[in-house]
Amino acid sequence: SFSLSFARTAPQGDPSLLRATADHRVVVSAGRPDSVARSDFSGVVPYVTSRVSAETVTAAGFDLVQMKSDNSIEFSGLVNLRPSLALTLDAPIIDLRASPGGDGSFTTLSTNHLTLMNSSGSPLVANPSLTAPMPLVPTVAGSGTLFANARLIDMIGNLTINGVQAGTDPATGETVRSLVFNSTGDIRLSGTPVLLGRTKTLGQSADALVGSLNSAADLELHAQQIYPTTLSEFTLSSLQVAKNSEGAFVSANSGEVHILQAPGISQPVLSAGGKLTLAGDSILQEGTLRAPSGS
Repeated sequence: SFSLSFARTAPQGDPSLLRATADHRVVVSAGRPDSVARSDFSGVVPYVTSRVSAETVTAAGFDLVQMKSDNSIEFSGLVNLRPSLALTLDAPIIDLRASPGGDGSFTTLSTNHLTLMNSSGSPLVANPSLTAPMPLVPTVAGSGTLFANARLIDMIGNLTINGVQAGTDPATGETVRSLVFNSTGDIRLSGTPVLLGRTKTLGQSADALVGSLNSAADLELHAQQIYPTTLSEFTLSSLQVAKNSEGAFVSANSGEVHILQAPGISQPVLSAGGKLTLAGDSILQEGTLRAPSGS
């Protein structure tokens, strides 16, 4: 197995040296990266980047691959990452704009079990509280594409995918399929604990399980069934998030959320009390959405 983790730490252990948008990121490139790892520190701004070659990881034959960043996991060039058993990407933001000149990456993720998750909280806040409601994360369009293929896809926590080509091709006028999740089985959606001030609590520190997947681009999901796990409140959305004139982040419907049916016979859903929300400029439902004893 291959595991790479970047946690938010301040130089000399002094949290006052963390900036609000601490840039600790993992960049996955197609071939050999320019540098294996880089660490820069100037004044009070820490800047750390780890560069990983998808070609090298694949050639090494790792069947389990895990990558974690408290800021972003980014892709550069023509990336094909295909561990046989499982792939976990743990970051608040997945960005397809890491190529030189900001060109979009064409990224394909193929595995048996794909997990996209955010266990770090907000990338906009130094030392974020993991139980605080997740603030809106700015969305950025681009020219990248992401195709994710697996037997089972898990989405956990609040996730933003940036740098994806949105809308239609200006040259042909055709719809661009640029952000596609293709599961031959299920897509499971799990929230992470937050405090919303509700009367009922989950254990000692939270009263809700909240998660989301958002991009300014069209979102396409194929599965035998898509559902939230027990008590999870999850939103699948195509929303443009940007600052308004007062400096606050606001969202507006952007693109299409398209749900499609994968062939095969689905298994019983062993969850209850969840809530699934779809948000976008348009919703096209041609698949199976479930929320047993929920909404």
